[in-house]
Amino acid sequence: MGHLTARWWNSLHARLLIGTLLGIVASVLIAGWVLSEVFTQTMSEQLAREVRVHLNELAAGLNIDASGVATFENEPADPRMQRPFSGLYWQIDQIHADGSVETGVFQSRSLWDEVLNFSQAQPQKGQQGLWLLSGPKAQTLVVQTQVVTPAQGEGTWRLIVATDHESLRKPQQRFERLLIISLGLIGLVTVIAVWVQLSIALKPLRRLRQSLQAAQTGSARRIEGMFPAEIQPLTDDFNAVLETGEQIIQSARTQAGNLAHALKTPLTVMTNASRNDQSELGRLVFEQTDIARRQIDHHLARARAIAAARMPGVATEVVPEINKLVHTLDRLYASKALQWHVDAQKQDLLFQGDRQDFLEMMGNVLDNACQWTDRDVWIEVTQVGSETMSQLQIVVQDNGPGLTAAQCEMMFERGVRLDERAPGSGLGLAIVRDLAHAYAGQAGAQRSEYGGLKVVLILPGIVALK
Repeated sequence: MGHLTARWWNSLHARLLIGTLLGIVASVLIAGWVLSEVFTQTMSEQLAREVRVHLNELAAGLNIDASGVATFENEPADPRMQRPFSGLYWQIDQIHADGSVETGVFQSRSLWDEVLNFSQAQPQKGQQGLWLLSGPKAQTLVVQTQVVTPAQGEGTWRLIVATDHESLRKPQQRFERLLIISLGLIGLVTVIAVWVQLSIALKPLRRLRQSLQAAQTGSARRIEGMFPAEIQPLTDDFNAVLETGEQIIQSARTQAGNLAHALKTPLTVMTNASRNDQSELGRLVFEQTDIARRQIDHHLARARAIAAARMPGVATEVVPEINKLVHTLDRLYASKALQWHVDAQKQDLLFQGDRQDFLEMMGNVLDNACQWTDRDVWIEVTQVGSETMSQLQIVVQDNGPGLTAAQCEMMFERGVRLDERAPGSGLGLAIVRDLAHAYAGQAGAQRSEYGGLKVVLILPGIVALK
């Protein structure tokens, strides 16, 4: 699970999605901050206009006669100014010529017996002309003032209108809640839309990856299907490389086969001619031609294996080929009445290599087991490693006499024969190890738990794609 998570985080899909999400989050935060500031500014301006109206009403209702006596008529009509501690207040202070202030000369009924002490007011941050003041019932008030200098009389008059700060803060809080919900929904819808868009946009890349894996494992010889214009040239070039590589390998195999045929024909003639010659020269020729023939077979098989191992798109079904070999060997050793025990972990395992190489390796190992077993042969095929980069482990055991540890190592050496193999049995156990090494695999032997020999092959493999 952790490996899959790490792979996803390192994928192009994850990087694009994370980058887009960061952009969306940044955009939502900036948009939220801008809208909140705009709303606050708008509400403050609206409140200032409302307060200005009340100040104008106060200025219109204040009358000062020739003797300097002030009277107040026509209070503002807002009913909140008549209700005690309603949160909307007005007050008129007189500022004398000597600088002293007589507070609350006139005031709204809503103040009841309280007085606004404007000397304690603090400017509201970011709002020119608005002040914050502590009012009745521990209310925080937003205050705006206007100074009136009458044409007659002395001093000046300060008109004050105050409103509860909650009248500004509560709408702002409601707006911010709605803003958060709205932007959250917009962000969620945007994320879903981006996810869908990325999934659709990256789907051709996933198909390309599956096609490449199919070509690598042998499930397909080419990258099939149509892809977007940005990807199609890549697939065409890759198919051209596959085709060129296949042609080169096929040409090399043909030339190697022609060379082998050209060499084997005179070697066969020399071998047959010297077979019945018991002279020293005849025996020497027979021995050396036999060695030359086996060397040719050995190096041709190794060259073919190396070419197949480096060629993508080459794969062989494991279990069906083993079953065919079992059927053939069962008929070849019918006199032994062999008992086969085939245990395959999965039926769709593939060997990433040439079919002929696989048959030569398995044919020699199974043939050796058939010759020396008392009756039973056990074959176990398992997959080791991950699902995408795996190896095949093929274990062949018999219940024959077995070999010592030194003999188990010697049996894979070139030219060493610890058993008398029947004609046509293949290249021998030496080529089994060479072919396995050519495919970056392993071949080893040890004493079997059934008493005979246990041969273990480790080969590149993968589960067939569905």
